[in-house]
Amino acid sequence: CASVGLADAGVMMYDVVAGCSMRQCGDDQYLDPSVSEEFQHEEQGTAEHGMVTVGLLPSLNQVSALVLDGHLQQQTAVQAVKSCISWCHGLYPVIKDCLVTSTQRNIPTTGRQTGQPDAN
Repeated sequence: CASVGLADAGVMMYDVVAGCSMRQCGDDQYLDPSVSEEFQHEEQGTAEHGMVTVGLLPSLNQVSALVLDGHLQQQTAVQAVKSCISWCHGLYPVIKDCLVTSTQRNIPTTGRQTGQPDAN
């Protein structure tokens, strides 16, 4: 996540962006597909094949990016978007924990924080 890197660098933002993709190939669905799954050949005669990508600002519950590529029925596309949004919300606590851990490592330890008197 590029937004995690920006947040870790101290860039002020409204929220981090969590992203997720879903690949539909016939009756098969792949959430955050691998490269081989992403470029899997569409079956001959299959009406539904495509990729949905969602970027979400989880704490604001706002979709910041939505890309649909391929041929999907409306109901399939809507379900794919809902699945991606749910996955992004599940990823958000992991992102927050990583940022908190990184911030705690980068905070310099001073005498006041450890309960020792200041050297001055």
